[in-house]
Amino acid sequence: MADLQTAIANQIRNIEAKIGKSFKVLCRMIAESGLTKIGEQRSMLIDRLGLGYGDANLVALKAKEAVTPAPAAADLSRRSMVVPRRLCAPCTSGCVRRSTS
Repeated sequence: MADLQTAIANQIRNIEAKIGKSFKVLCRMIAESGLTKIGEQRSMLIDRLGLGYGDANLVALKAKEAVTPAPAAADLSRRSMVVPRRLCAPCTSGCVRRSTS
């Protein structure tokens, strides 16, 4: 995971160097545009700044994360363990009635 985070940080630094704007300025530009969908934001970044698809997509996604951070890993693991009992029990346990017709 650290390698992925390092790669993303490097890509953002390269984008900042290429266009001469900081990530905060890019986030502000996206917020001021009023666009809410990632695809619309990505297209705007491509058109206005000449970014490639991948760079524009990364900026749009990271800008969204900056506004609405992802839930903590602990929250995700707790949620993933909550499964209805009927889905956990094997069908042969007798908890699910089978049709005889």
